[in-house]
Amino acid sequence: MRIRKRKMIFALAAAAVTYTMTEEAKARAKEPKFRVLSRHGNCEIRLYPKIVVARVRVDGDRGSALNEGFRILAAYIFGKNKPAGREDEASQTHSLSTASAKSKGQKIDMVAPVTIELEGRRWLITFIMPEQFAENIATLPAPIDNRIEITQIEERKLATIKFAGSASERQFTKKRDELLKLIGGMGMSAAGQSIHAYYNPPFALPFLKRNEVLIPITG
Repeated sequence: MRIRKRKMIFALAAAAVTYTMTEEAKARAKEPKFRVLSRHGNCEIRLYPKIVVARVRVDGDRGSALNEGFRILAAYIFGKNKPAGREDEASQTHSLSTASAKSKGQKIDMVAPVTIELEGRRWLITFIMPEQFAENIATLPAPIDNRIEITQIEERKLATIKFAGSASERQFTKKRDELLKLIGGMGMSAAGQSIHAYYNPPFALPFLKRNEVLIPITG
């Protein structure tokens, strides 16, 4: 009985710590602004303004591609970059060490969510850049890793569906199909591939995780 009580206490303590860490992470990571145009059950139609993103294309299965893409993009925002205006450093290459890059680079705030979508046979992993760079992309630090692409995404309308828990391929597929059915029922059409969005760090407990499927739409 005592052993069972101890296990329960440890489990509750672990849950409390994870919840605290998750909330702190959410507090640190901002989200892009958007306007909800309409709600239909658990589906939202949102209008997102112009944003700037850093993204990388990775081969492999979804899980390994997401991990690899996250690692590459995290290094960029943590300082493996060339701050805007340093034209004299244009000769720096991908061979530059991470330590050296961090000592010269600029840290960029994390923005949630991290997204992944299928582009042909490769996965496209994307980090959204902070809002201040949307109006002047030239002020964003340039990546040293030449696999990273910096680009601007114009204003667009997205249909979204939110769910908690495991972000497995099966669950994303289920929610994508549910969202496509809702879109069709509203007389709208998909204008691109489905996007998987992750809002929480990997260490968060499954029931605390927020995931979304987003689909660009017309109509």
